[in-house]
Amino acid sequence: MPSTCHILISEGPEQDAFCEMTYLSVALCKRLYPESTATVLTDESTLANLELLPYQFDRLQVIEIPEELSTGRQRSRYLKTRMRQFVEGDLVFIDADALPLHPFHEICDHGAPFAAALDRNRTSPEPAFPSWVIPHYNRLGWDWSPGDYFNSGVMFMADTPQMAEFSERWHGHWRRMLEECGVPQDQPSLNHTLGEMGIAPHKLPVRFNAMVDASPYLARGARIVHYFLRGDGQPDPLSLLSHLIRHLRETGGVDWEAVEHAARTSDAWIHPTSSVHIELATRHPFHAFRIAASRALQRQ
Repeated sequence: MPSTCHILISEGPEQDAFCEMTYLSVALCKRLYPESTATVLTDESTLANLELLPYQFDRLQVIEIPEELSTGRQRSRYLKTRMRQFVEGDLVFIDADALPLHPFHEICDHGAPFAAALDRNRTSPEPAFPSWVIPHYNRLGWDWSPGDYFNSGVMFMADTPQMAEFSERWHGHWRRMLEECGVPQDQPSLNHTLGEMGIAPHKLPVRFNAMVDASPYLARGARIVHYFLRGDGQPDPLSLLSHLIRHLRETGGVDWEAVEHAARTSDAWIHPTSSVHIELATRHPFHAFRIAASRALQRQ
């Protein structure tokens, strides 16, 4: 099992929960692979916040980030697009808002230099090339086709000269897209770089990157559950991730009972929720019926 890599950029414990999310993601990796090493990349600003919190990591690397990259999103993408240059050996990258519930070493067992799952989102629960990216590609003169578009929340990257070059190009394209289009997201430049270099990624089954906010049914059989954070940088309050964050803040420890329950039942939420689809996906038909009935009464 290669080392895992995690990115931690936080504006402070009162501003966001990235310290807690990263700690939880690493802790769940260690639950599955006690002998593996988790490398966390951070910066000086975040390190000052960590000194206020009781969270420790196997390997913490502090990277200097250019001052002009001032927002948390920009700083985290700076580290993400360059992480192949900072970490030795093959690596599995896991986003802070992704929780490994079951072993995932198959992510590495394919022989390809790069592996990721196809992207999904709330607008398009099925894999599709996102329409919002097209105008930016056109502006930058980048080729595109309505084919595969990969999500960067869970990735395998081999330690090879090709992937070292990939990292340099990915970072350069990300910087250009940020400067010319004002787009801080890393996935458009990731996918452009894969196509530009002719890299054929190994397509991970969605269970290794189950984007459950795109479709809660993806939680069934998920190895790694991946949430989408809201505009305020927080997960759904009724998600397992939110529950674990609250428990960690209140007790200083991980609610392992909740983690084991989620792994056993493929249930990534705390019930009852306000979603018919979540309740049906997690086999709570009575909860789903109550939500549907309540909404029907409100429409009368």
